[in-house]
Amino acid sequence: MKRVTLYTALFILLLFNLPALTLADADPKAEAILDDISDARHPEGLSGFTCHADMETRVDGDTSGSTGFLAMLEMPVIEMDITYIAPFDFRMEITNSPVPGLDVLSSTRLRGDDPVMLSNPALKQALLAVYDIEYVGKDEHNGIQCHVLHFTPTEETNFRPPFGLYIRESDDIPIYTEMILTHNDENILFRSEIEYTTIDGFMLPDVIETRADFLNGTELVMTTTFSDYEVNTFSRTFIGKEASDDGEDSDDDIDNFFSDIYHGFEDPVMMVDLGAGSEPYSKLRFAFALEVSSKAVAKELELKHPDIIADMRAALSGRSWTTLKDQRYETGRELMGRINEILTEGDVTDFYFTVFIPER
Repeated sequence: MKRVTLYTALFILLLFNLPALTLADADPKAEAILDDISDARHPEGLSGFTCHADMETRVDGDTSGSTGFLAMLEMPVIEMDITYIAPFDFRMEITNSPVPGLDVLSSTRLRGDDPVMLSNPALKQALLAVYDIEYVGKDEHNGIQCHVLHFTPTEETNFRPPFGLYIRESDDIPIYTEMILTHNDENILFRSEIEYTTIDGFMLPDVIETRADFLNGTELVMTTTFSDYEVNTFSRTFIGKEASDDGEDSDDDIDNFFSDIYHGFEDPVMMVDLGAGSEPYSKLRFAFALEVSSKAVAKELELKHPDIIADMRAALSGRSWTTLKDQRYETGRELMGRINEILTEGDVTDFYFTVFIPER
């Protein structure tokens, strides 16, 4: 029940539960398109948003026989309040769950190497962890010209099947995916479509529809409609900075935010000089967020903030953009290790570049 109901949410996130494995293969065209998708999914200036979402599930067709269980999945509209803080905090709070346990959707935790639809510079590395990726060519979907990628898992399971992804050619935005899953030895075709709306200059989901087609003609349809978007309406807050009225840090204030993310290295954005082989660029502009293992780590990061900035500048200064541009993820892992060598109170458990841009 929970697995099927989650598919609309999974397409919202374009999340396929990828572990950190050895990279698979992708042809050069597929790699280039993945880079373009990644850039499109991480628009400059998007620090986060809040919105409301209504998810409706219905069943069309015969529910006798092997698809009889689908009748139990038809339910009234589920309402969700969503909060997203870039780069990887995503929370869905269900306000009227009709099903016990459906709060599994609440407080969804995304790591920096997940292929998140809305914001993920590491999308290529995450997908390549478990998929061989092939550029199929161009095709139309609902009259829209698209690039088509085919993903073949290096180890196929029931919930990691091959799938096709259609990317709108005009702006590198994923708009359609399809895959075949197996349930009780029956192949089920899943098709997900997404429409977008522009809010304050940012392209965000408007309607997402996922259809599961069964061999007897029965269809499970899940439609999520988004509304009441508010973009960049809160400051990028990190642990230790939220203070109570008396000026002291308050655990209640801290817990109002995502307490395992430290945003203290995002503003102001840092700059270093690039080295030889970087032409036509001469500087690298960068900023990053960190996942931390405890509030004590966040407080230590604040105390050692100047030393860490100096170390990060020294580590990146003089490097070649020719090398850096293809090693964003690996560079983040390296810098995370350097930060952990400085800390004594615990560990940084994930590193995420929020700005990584060469300049002339």
